Amino acid sequence: MMYYIEQFVRNSIIGADFDLSDKEYLLTILDDPQSFLENDGNKTVYDLMISEGEDSDETVESLSSKNSFQAMILKFLANFKTHGMSAEEIKKEYDSKYKQDIHDYDSELGDQADQIFDSEDEGILKMMADSMIPQYTRVLGLSEEMFCNISPEETKIKDEYFLNSKVKDIVNFVDDNGNKLIDVSVIVASTDDTGAIPFAFVDNDLLGADVTVKYVDENGKEIAQSEVKSGNIGDKYTTEKKDIKGYTFKEVKGSESGEFTDKSQTVTYVYTKNPIKAADVKAEYVDENGKEIAQSEVKSGNIGDKYTTEKKDIKGYTFKEVRGSESGEFTDKSQTVTYVYTKNPIKAADVKAEYVDENGKEIAQSEVKSGNIGDKYTTEKKDIKGYTFKKVKGSITGTLSDKAQTVTYIYAKNDDSENQTDPSEPAKPDTPDNSGDTDNPVNNNDSNNADKTTDSNSTIKNVVNNVVEGAQTLLPKTAADKLTLTGVLIAVVVSLAGIIILNKRK
Repeated sequence: MMYYIEQFVRNSIIGADFDLSDKEYLLTILDDPQSFLENDGNKTVYDLMISEGEDSDETVESLSSKNSFQAMILKFLANFKTHGMSAEEIKKEYDSKYKQDIHDYDSELGDQADQIFDSEDEGILKMMADSMIPQYTRVLGLSEEMFCNISPEETKIKDEYFLNSKVKDIVNFVDDNGNKLIDVSVIVASTDDTGAIPFAFVDNDLLGADVTVKYVDENGKEIAQSEVKSGNIGDKYTTEKKDIKGYTFKEVKGSESGEFTDKSQTVTYVYTKNPIKAADVKAEYVDENGKEIAQSEVKSGNIGDKYTTEKKDIKGYTFKEVRGSESGEFTDKSQTVTYVYTKNPIKAADVKAEYVDENGKEIAQSEVKSGNIGDKYTTEKKDIKGYTFKKVKGSITGTLSDKAQTVTYIYAKNDDSENQTDPSEPAKPDTPDNSGDTDNPVNNNDSNNADKTTDSNSTIKNVVNNVVEGAQTLLPKTAADKLTLTGVLIAVVVSLAGIIILNKRK
């Protein structure tokens, strides 16, 4: 007898009523269940599907894939018939989840599926749904809503497990000690000449729901491949934490070990990321010229940590702008955040420009330069009539500060040649005109001589005074200058003496 075993609705339907635990009912399907178990009990379900000596291209993978596609067809048609999905929604899910797999499995089957689900043709969907769904609900005794909940993905996983199971583990009701293994176990077999729909229906209590093991960081992000544990209800399972590079195990959420049940379970291993020293973040505080005006600050941390910087209230300055990210994350690269400020204006002390002679006497109007601290100033020498610029004391140009500054321009007084007699040439007295005086020539001559002497003395006195006044103006500054001036004075005195003697002789 050839046994046809199909599982396309097996583990996806809840509430199916196929209680074949009654051996009398089994006998209506199998002529001799005991003989069946003795002869075929150690075979896998997959082995029973292949006739002895028959070559077949079918594998567990291909069979489970085919059953998964059948489950997909029933799901889409049932949902379309009950208005659960539109033709557009069916096409979208078919294209994204199943189309490629069907074509990889069987291109001809893929083309047929495309005509039904990829065309968005509601007429084809309606015809197929009206034809197939009532037939399956009648034969299996299931409602349309149940077919809507079929999971093609779950069908494939559970079918592979089922096909690799031994027959005795599925249909045997008790173990060697008489303990009941399962409440409902079904293998429905039919010959190919019955015309019935061949299927196998395994009770949902046989296979447990999966246990999923996840490995995540503290933010729930997966940091290692998850694992799925499968088994029968009541079977033991165990999970293990992993050594994950760059992370340290923190805690586990869920039961690390336990038993499979009819409900899915998740075990989550949580890890913390190991700290890695990051490059520093420097916060600078500068004026508009880039000059530091407050102490810089350095932020340190690990890669991925958050950082934040703050602007400061700096006396005498107003915040203008920030360059760089005020807050962010530390990385393996150095970062700089620059806070730029403008300097507040502060009234500076004045700079006074004075114009004086060599005795410190003001000879021109002083000038006052005003401004803010840090501003530049400049002063100028003046052309002053009767004086020649000699030197300057102080900084001609500079920067205004909080301290008063004085710049002194010193001038030497020029000589007045119109009011002075050149001491190197003695003054010549006027020659009297005696041609008109004939009565007292001698007396007249004595009188004239006396006048001449008086005039000469006056001239000499004027010359000496001028020389002395000039000498005082040009006072010597060094010993050498003194010697030179002394020589000049001696020469002048000698010249004057010569003039006096000459005048007396005359």
